[in-house]
Amino acid sequence: MKTLNIIKMVLIMVMVVSTPLLKQAKAETKDSITNNKKPVKIIIYKIKGIDCMTDARMIEKQLYRKKGIRYCEIDYPRSSKIKIKYDERKITKEEIIKAIEGVESCEDPKAKPYKVLLLEQ
Repeated sequence: MKTLNIIKMVLIMVMVVSTPLLKQAKAETKDSITNNKKPVKIIIYKIKGIDCMTDARMIEKQLYRKKGIRYCEIDYPRSSKIKIKYDERKITKEEIIKAIEGVESCEDPKAKPYKVLLLEQ
């Protein structure tokens, strides 16, 4: 049991350290490929229900799986705001909200505790 907890902590630390670097590299690669010619929108949401860094990373990971998401980052633990850059021709706001609210909780995989509130467009 103790070994399992140590493994979980190591995985969380790896996710916390590597995720921002991967996001930045992915965004820079997309920008260099497209030369910013695609219509990119920026939207900021507040997400209710985030209790830990793992929750935040799971939401970001789910969004990066969607076509049209150029960049996303949750400002956790300072707030639960998420900034998203997306190509409106490939994904809609409704699809983004559905993706966020469809993420399972890290504590209870059957629960879907996240709710999205629009902050800025």
